[in-house]
Amino acid sequence: MQNLAVYLLGSPKIEVNGVEVVLPTAKSLGLVAYLIISGSSLGRERLAPLLWPELDIRRGMAALRTTVWRVNKAIPGLLDAQRSSLSISDPKQVWVDSQKFSDLINSVRTHKHHPGGFDSFIYPGAIKKEKVACSNCLPVLEEAVSLYHGDFMAGFQSINSQPFEQWQLSVASWYYVYLLDALERLIAGYAALGRLEAAIPYALIQYQTNKYSESSLRQLLWLYLLSGNRRAAQKLYREFEELNQETGSYKPEPETLEILKKISAFTPKPEPISKVSEFSPGITTVEPPLWRTARMLNLPAELTPFIGREKELQEIEKLLVSPDCRLLTLLGPGGVGKTRLALQAAYRMTENAGKTIFPDGIFFIPFSGARDPQTVTQTLAKVFNFSFYGQEHPINQFTHFLQNKKMLLIPDNIEQLTVGLDHILGALESAQNLKFLTTSRERLNLRGEWTLLVRGLSYPKNNAHFSTDQYDAVSLFLKCARRVNPEFTLKEDEKPYIRKLCQLLDGMPLGIEMAAAWTRSLSIENIVREIENDLDFLVASHVDFPQRQKSLRASFDYSWQLLSKAEQNILKKLSIFRGGFSRETASLIAEVSLRTLSVFIDKSIIHLDGPERYKMIELFRRYVEEKLDQEPSTRRKLYDDHCREFANFLNARKEALHGPRQETALKEIYEEIDNIRGAWNWAVEQSRVDELDKMVEALSSFYNIRGWYREAYEVFSSAVDAIDDPSLPLNHFPTGKVQLLTTLLCRKGRYEVRLGDYQHARESLGHGMTLAIYFNLQDRLAYCLQILGTLERALGAFQEARRLFRESLEIFRRLNYEWSTGFCLLSCGSVAESHQEAKVLYQEAVEIFERIGDQRMYAGSIINISDACLNLGEYQQARKLASKSLEISQRLEARHHIVCSLMNMGESEVMLEKYTAAKEHFQLCLGLYAELCNSSQIALCEKYLGICEMKLRNTSEAHQYFLSALERAIHIPNSPEMLDILVSIAIFYVELRNYESALEIARVVVNYDSAWKKTLLSANEVIRDCAADTMSIAETEFPKNVEELSQQLYKSMKLDLLIQL
Repeated sequence: MQNLAVYLLGSPKIEVNGVEVVLPTAKSLGLVAYLIISGSSLGRERLAPLLWPELDIRRGMAALRTTVWRVNKAIPGLLDAQRSSLSISDPKQVWVDSQKFSDLINSVRTHKHHPGGFDSFIYPGAIKKEKVACSNCLPVLEEAVSLYHGDFMAGFQSINSQPFEQWQLSVASWYYVYLLDALERLIAGYAALGRLEAAIPYALIQYQTNKYSESSLRQLLWLYLLSGNRRAAQKLYREFEELNQETGSYKPEPETLEILKKISAFTPKPEPISKVSEFSPGITTVEPPLWRTARMLNLPAELTPFIGREKELQEIEKLLVSPDCRLLTLLGPGGVGKTRLALQAAYRMTENAGKTIFPDGIFFIPFSGARDPQTVTQTLAKVFNFSFYGQEHPINQFTHFLQNKKMLLIPDNIEQLTVGLDHILGALESAQNLKFLTTSRERLNLRGEWTLLVRGLSYPKNNAHFSTDQYDAVSLFLKCARRVNPEFTLKEDEKPYIRKLCQLLDGMPLGIEMAAAWTRSLSIENIVREIENDLDFLVASHVDFPQRQKSLRASFDYSWQLLSKAEQNILKKLSIFRGGFSRETASLIAEVSLRTLSVFIDKSIIHLDGPERYKMIELFRRYVEEKLDQEPSTRRKLYDDHCREFANFLNARKEALHGPRQETALKEIYEEIDNIRGAWNWAVEQSRVDELDKMVEALSSFYNIRGWYREAYEVFSSAVDAIDDPSLPLNHFPTGKVQLLTTLLCRKGRYEVRLGDYQHARESLGHGMTLAIYFNLQDRLAYCLQILGTLERALGAFQEARRLFRESLEIFRRLNYEWSTGFCLLSCGSVAESHQEAKVLYQEAVEIFERIGDQRMYAGSIINISDACLNLGEYQQARKLASKSLEISQRLEARHHIVCSLMNMGESEVMLEKYTAAKEHFQLCLGLYAELCNSSQIALCEKYLGICEMKLRNTSEAHQYFLSALERAIHIPNSPEMLDILVSIAIFYVELRNYESALEIARVVVNYDSAWKKTLLSANEVIRDCAADTMSIAETEFPKNVEELSQQLYKSMKLDLLIQL
């Protein structure tokens, strides 16, 4: 229960280590709040009727038990659940805002303040003398007030319990009284020190809590009057009078009339009056001059939580504190969150250094729609409550007004101003203590301008597993989704779709909020599909969104209109690049100069995405691409050039993928993978045989190394469908086309085997072999034979696999294809008749790949030798080799070899009886095999996890793993994996002394030649172990085939598990 924080003042929430934890029900949260406020152990018979008054005591107690279980599941150890009572387990470890709030105020109440009296002329009865707090207590009170974000549990979802709601109302009233007391002490304390500018904000808060209170009104009127702001006082009274007239006839009280007379007769003093405060002897204070208003900051309140951006916030604060930076522009595209970031930075400044650096205030200036001098001056007048006078230009008057101020000004959306930018420069030159924090879609290009690029929130960019709190874009989506749909939860199988969504939106907060609103009616998968199909899908439903952000299209339209016609035409050309582009390709294909790229960066249209690499936000790229689609001839030429360029790009790296430059080639291809996908799709769509032929080998190698099997299958399947013509006789096939088609069929079959789709793989490889034999394409024939051997091996037909591998090896040796020869040696070793023979074959492959410099295949060969060592009982050596392979594979991001290395390390640790370490490795493998869509290997992982749990005496967990493994294996009948899993279950039954079931399984398995040698050895050991204990059942009937056995066993194990649970 580390770093647990509970917030009850305002909308209630609970955070653990800074991350909000959402309890499953409103009553769960209500129970926690009630226990925290009570501060003691409470009887269950008292709590049940409080939360479930509609239920009888028995059912109420049952509901309470369920709620306690749910709370402790969400936050382990939070509640101490005794038989008859409940309490917070360790209250000292829980930080509660309401408790901190009352402690701070109580510390001020008990503190002995410096005595003194009011100056009756300057401080008439509006200020309460007995409430004056000393200067030491004022910061304490400020901290307390800052904790009060709203009434106690404001906005808490109704739980249909009158007793609970009465308690909530009572506690809320108590804290509200505390708030008023703190405000009165702050107002009196600052007024006594002559710091009226500090007292006024708190008087405003007090007045806002009850606008019908005439005493609060008088207090605020006096403070405005004394600060020299007669206009604000008059405006305030008019608003009060109008408000009260609505409720009936209103007559001001005599005290109020007296203040109004003084306001009417008030004559501003030309200079501030210095005097000595009677409440703090020796401290000189200055009566506030006329310009100072009640609002020392006017930052708009935010209704939603701010997420992430900690690095940017620190950088902004660092720059604003620096004397060198006086104009900082937050630069970024529309919807990226510039305004929200600027406001959050301003709030932070008010809490930290901003109090001393900007004593005259921090002001937000919304320039939305201000495009002419009149609206600019109107906006400024409204923000500062400033009155223009005489014939002097209003902007000049405003510049004079700012001359001696220590302020931070935040002009928002400043890029749309057609007037006024030169006056910002003038203000910077004349007002040395003034600073600007601006937000803009493009650079202002003013002298002294500093810029901070604002990008989208962080999001997962690759297919690796991630946690929901790891990326800010994901956290924002989840919070927004739960705001519109409190029951929303993210399932594990939805993570790929939320990753895709964040990638589509480039982490753009505006788009993420719009997408999250759809969770009320659509799954995340369908939201992604809709966004991909229709840019107009994302529309804001909130009425408080600016017009330019009502939809993503509206935001993009706004940016598009800021561009010249020439710039728009260039952007259309750049829209063909997916996932970014280099300066060279932009120049070659789109004829774009470096200067133009710089202009687009300054306008937030594109951004740097690495050294010499540029990128456009994906959805904006699609928006521009729609405009390119309206020019068919231009579009076709651009896509032809793009396809040709990236076909040559891939072809140039084909050899490097199997040599010393492998790591560099992989990185280069990965960087351009989105452009490569686009080029491939265009080539398929247009049947561009030459370009497809240049791309297929390198692309297949890349997919295989990175383990992107599903995408590889889809890519090559689409190409086969486009190129193949089953109605065409073989002798009518063009030579170039048949070579490409044969290669595509081989690659398609390869990935079908990887994905376990053996039936379709056999069809693809058979078609490919027919073409290879007919047209005498020996290298393609050898490749088909090798993949077909892999298929037979997977099905346990080891003798047939051995024949196919050897035939393939002979062809590759004859063709002098060294790399393919090494690959075939590994395949031959996997079905060798002895483990020692396998080790020799693997070693020969190692020497080949080491000689040609293919690090990935070198690592794969080491894994195979590790396999042989495992089978030979050399467990330490097997683990050492697997660890070496893992190091190389991780560097290359070769997922298949990474997971194979981890599996071998786990198997070695099982044999060395290091079960806890083995468990960790197999759990990693589970996630990786899920990403690789390899069901049979997932089943093997679960089998090994079952073995580890069995050896660690966790019988129930072992049972669940074995059952899950068996359920997957049923879908791959007669496979070596299935037989191996069955024997492991037999061993599990031996551990449980269920010898009859163990013997039944082992007797079936030993009849199958498709079992691995180690599986048959284990099955025979089970039979020997069970023989002495099963003499009486030796003749018992048992299933004759593995399919029947598996189905029967699955039902039996499932029933056993249900009984255990």
